[in-house]
Amino acid sequence: MSNVYPYSDDDAFVFARESARMWCARQERSTAQCRRKLEKYDLSAEQANAIIDELQRENFLSDERFAEAFVSGHIRIKRWGKIKIRQHLIAEGVGDETIRKALEEQVDHQLYEENLRSLLSKKIASMGGCSHPADRQKAIRFMQQKGYETERVLTFIEEFTGN
Repeated sequence: MSNVYPYSDDDAFVFARESARMWCARQERSTAQCRRKLEKYDLSAEQANAIIDELQRENFLSDERFAEAFVSGHIRIKRWGKIKIRQHLIAEGVGDETIRKALEEQVDHQLYEENLRSLLSKKIASMGGCSHPADRQKAIRFMQQKGYETERVLTFIEEFTGN
C-alpha cells in the first residue's frame, strides 16, 4: 500500500479520521458517502471500517439521521416526491428499513400534497391547459420525474381538468 501523504501510516490514519470527523460534523452524511471519502486517503479496508465505526459510536455518522435530513430537505426545498427520494437514498447506500422509517416519519403530508398541487398546477398553466391527451401525458411525465406517484398525479389532474 503506497502512502500519498508525508506521514507514517499511523499519522495518515489519524489525519483521515480527523478529516472525516470534521466533514461529518458539517452536515449529515451516509456511511457510503463517508466510505467513498475515506478512499482518497489510501487506507486499508480495516482502517476505513475502524474510522467509520468510531464515527458512528461518537454519533458523527448515522444513516438514520442522514435519511431523515435528506427526506425533510428534499420535500421542503426541492419539492421532490417520495419515489425520487427513495431512489436517491438507495443510491447513497441507505437500507430499505431506514428509508421506509424516514419517509414515514419525515413526510409532512399536508406539505407533500401542497407541493404536488402547486407543481402540477404550474405545469398545466405553462402548457395552457391539459385538455389534449398529449398535454396530459406531458404533465404526468413531469410529475413522475419529480418523483410523485402516478395514481396521485392522475387524481389531481382529474381535479384540475374535471375529466
